[in-house]
Amino acid sequence: KSTLTDALVYKAGIITEQQAGQRRFTDSLEAEQEKGITIKSSSVSMFYELDDQVLGDLKRDGNGFLVNLIDSPGHVDFSSEVTAALRVTDGALLVVDAVSGVSVQTETVLRQALSERVQLTLVINKVDRCILEQKLEPEELYQKLSGIVARCNALIATYRSTDDAIYSDEHFNPKLGNVAFASGKHGWAFTIPQFATFLAEKAKTTKEKYLDRLWGESYYSSMNKKWLSYEQSRSTDDAKRGFTQFILQPLYQILNACAELNMSEVRTILSKIDIKIPADKLDETLLDSKTIMSNVMKRWLPASEAMLHLIVLHLPSPVQAQVYRIQHLYEGPQDDQVACAMKA
Repeated sequence: KSTLTDALVYKAGIITEQQAGQRRFTDSLEAEQEKGITIKSSSVSMFYELDDQVLGDLKRDGNGFLVNLIDSPGHVDFSSEVTAALRVTDGALLVVDAVSGVSVQTETVLRQALSERVQLTLVINKVDRCILEQKLEPEELYQKLSGIVARCNALIATYRSTDDAIYSDEHFNPKLGNVAFASGKHGWAFTIPQFATFLAEKAKTTKEKYLDRLWGESYYSSMNKKWLSYEQSRSTDDAKRGFTQFILQPLYQILNACAELNMSEVRTILSKIDIKIPADKLDETLLDSKTIMSNVMKRWLPASEAMLHLIVLHLPSPVQAQVYRIQHLYEGPQDDQVACAMKA
């Protein structure tokens, strides 16, 4: 979580690109830096400006956003810090490890967030480890990621109160863009709408055409150049799931090329996706494979972009959130002066 926070801190111009992912800016205590874990919740305020294309028809007053972020511990021994942080926040990024999946602590934090009426988005972190260390096939990785999303949705369905209008049983849905897939250490992340935008620009079509097809049971046949349902895909040899073909395949290619220091392959892929990187950041004689991988991925899929989309597009502003949070958090009369002031 602290390495993902670094991406947002870098985007706000507080630390350099090289420091992002290594510095762990919000781990300010000596013991935190030494042990590599967060012990105390720490906050940082950052200002961003987003363009109209990203914001779409979002209700807002201007394009500037002030984000007050609290980085809280993930370790079970410090769960009181999380409880305190949830009381003062209106939305949260729930970070789940792609390798180990939904843990007991994830379940605890999720239950606390639901009781505090905190709106949630999901970040599945360490996706690169599934590819490079566990060597999962693209379809296996899709099944694993899909399982994590389904498990988180099952927990929401289990713990949400029946009169709760802000969560549905299918709350986390990658097609809606409230789920990001990331690698905090290497500073990259993406959402399905981001990839839909890339592909639509390349194919000179609309984003909506791809949005529904990049997750779930949508298959593409390169030979027939058409999209197929699950039933149709069973009788077509080259049909591959949209998510694995258009997202995981290029991701696997570029990560494996960087890991093997196959620089000619890396440059070929970069020219295909139209990404320009200075030659010194791809110098295999001076840099190791992890540094090159980080340089390439930060430029192609910067984590700050995806996380900012989650925060701005899918989490409520304090003004919106107080309307439904006050009735659960304020113990006085709901129509007195204080309650009305907080709702206003």
